[in-house]
Amino acid sequence: MGNQKQNTEPQRQGDQGGFLQLPAPSPQPPALLVAAVAKEARGVCAQIQNQQTVSFPAGVSAIFGTLVGHPVALVLTGVGSVRAAAVLAVVLAQTPFSCVLQFGVGGAYPRSGLNIGDLVLAESECDPQAGLESPEGFRDLQGLGFPITDHFPNKQLLENKWIEFITQALPGVVRAGVATVATCSATDALADRMEHLTGAKVEAMEGFPAAWVSAQFGIPFAELRAVSNTTGDRTRQQWDLSKGCDVATEAILTIFRKLTE
Repeated sequence: MGNQKQNTEPQRQGDQGGFLQLPAPSPQPPALLVAAVAKEARGVCAQIQNQQTVSFPAGVSAIFGTLVGHPVALVLTGVGSVRAAAVLAVVLAQTPFSCVLQFGVGGAYPRSGLNIGDLVLAESECDPQAGLESPEGFRDLQGLGFPITDHFPNKQLLENKWIEFITQALPGVVRAGVATVATCSATDALADRMEHLTGAKVEAMEGFPAAWVSAQFGIPFAELRAVSNTTGDRTRQQWDLSKGCDVATEAILTIFRKLTE
């Protein structure tokens, strides 16, 4: 990711001292920035100063440094819920953080009213595919007696001081629901169904587990998604991945400029 400048050699499993060689403590815990893939994070990574790569258990690594003068760490989870949950749990279990900010791109649902390049701050996250599909309809985990959240369909409501700050820092941001899917909506039927079932405006693949794991550790969580594409019939989808990544990057930089004011 970008030009990585390592101030010290990161320690690996079996090195003297164990897995971790963390940077010297700062006056406040760093913010944890989370993205799925390098393309989403490249612009932000290029702006992180005093970079130090730190290795965690299970092959996980993160880049620590400062962003607009604020201590941060950046980690890539890989695509999908399993990877996002595992990587975030490993990192949060090892190091204190002030907050978590997940960022990246997402696909807009047909009736969302969103355009390519619009920025969404999640007001909720959900997993609309974990449960039971029957002739009577979909039942989420709560409906099966194994609740992971209190709202259908496996939905977490997101509200905290961190989200309030981001809302003020980004006047044009859209507060809306985001759905985490394992299968992206590349048919009209699936896009319509997911939009109707979830009430979300955007879908992505990692937000729900990231929000849930952060909550288990008691760490304020926020999720920013820039619209990079439409959902529905794959042959008619509109795409501009580069624009989505650029919009997300500029939003992150704006937030951290506001933090240092």
